[in-house]
Amino acid sequence: MDDILAFIWRNNLLKRESLRCCDGRGLRVVSPGRETSCGSGVFAGAVIETDGKRTSGNVAVSPSPKGGKTGNVILTVAEADGDLRKWNSSSPTLLVEIGREIKEAARNLRSKTEEAPCGGTMTQLPPLFAADLFTSLALERLQNKSTRILKWLELYNGDWEEVCYVSIARSLGFGINGDPFEETARRLPLGFLRKHADSLFQTEAMLFGCAGLLGKPDEGNDGYTNRLCNEFGFLSRKFSLSPIEGKEKWRFSGVRPSNFPHQRIAFLAKFITRFDGIFARITDARDASEIRDIFDFYLDDYWDTHYTFGRETPPVKKSLGRGGNDIVLINGIAPLLYAYSCRQGNDVYADRAVSLIENCRPERNHITKRFAAYGMPCDNALASQAMVELYNGYCSKRRCLECRIGMLYMKGIICDNIRIICFNG
Repeated sequence: MDDILAFIWRNNLLKRESLRCCDGRGLRVVSPGRETSCGSGVFAGAVIETDGKRTSGNVAVSPSPKGGKTGNVILTVAEADGDLRKWNSSSPTLLVEIGREIKEAARNLRSKTEEAPCGGTMTQLPPLFAADLFTSLALERLQNKSTRILKWLELYNGDWEEVCYVSIARSLGFGINGDPFEETARRLPLGFLRKHADSLFQTEAMLFGCAGLLGKPDEGNDGYTNRLCNEFGFLSRKFSLSPIEGKEKWRFSGVRPSNFPHQRIAFLAKFITRFDGIFARITDARDASEIRDIFDFYLDDYWDTHYTFGRETPPVKKSLGRGGNDIVLINGIAPLLYAYSCRQGNDVYADRAVSLIENCRPERNHITKRFAAYGMPCDNALASQAMVELYNGYCSKRRCLECRIGMLYMKGIICDNIRIICFNG
């Protein structure tokens, strides 16, 4: 039950006025420090006072008196197992007796079969607590997404324009085809596309060719597809381009025709020919509506009557639509702005990222439906993103003791069922 002990220490749930080391020395926790990594049990930068003497360093939280001290450890916090002779009474050690009620509560919480173990109690959360929790979870999700973007930034030597292109491309995969979209964009540099951005046909040829969705000419293709194949042959020699490996990477099953990879690649091609300086347009936008306008246009010509190559369909004007626009803003633009905020040290762009997500309609998926069944409101995409992060990051992994809802659930039980052990007490 070392995670319970770490949970108690992390959240300052020990009664501060009665803390004593196992040798009887008075103990005051000035700061519990920060856990060096998830589940490590080592809290760096902690500050404590023993009999009025202040010390800073690491606190090691271990599951039993067998836990040893390593490195710059100023205090070991351990669960008492009844054999106090194992401890050197002169060492800075805090022994904690964890009541049976605490262990049972934690065990019951994590052993529930529900997708969200504490789902039944969510409607009882104080409104201000719930609002702050959801904002925090949405920011956590933004931060996780921005990690990938910052890695791209290193890869492209600080070129935000290239990173912006890859981020938008990946978001056009709508999750299910995100990986092949990213691979295609990384294989085909934006600089090459810019050299032919005055030609939608050549831009499409490079994108479809690098995506591996063009076969060889005259293999049962229609005239437009054959022309794209021939053009890609010329451009691939000019720029040393090659398709991504494995056409099967692209998924069509369960995807609506309007979201087929062909539709989204055609959209990306037209997007690139419409705008220069994409990243500046996004960072200079004053509000969500200005960013939406960037992605608000229709495909034309061949794509009026096709969802994929070859098969002709009744003419329909095609665009991302409000739903598709939301997905690009949530998964492509908001994380980009957040990453830019982190790199620039300017909270303005982080605030814009949050505002952008708040402006989007809530996502509808199995996770949001589950939380809706628990009675949790979901008024915009900030709430739905928070739900996804809560489920994927905590509920599904049973990280209940690292979750603020779990903390609220356990706090009262812990405070009433914990005791500090001293050799002389």
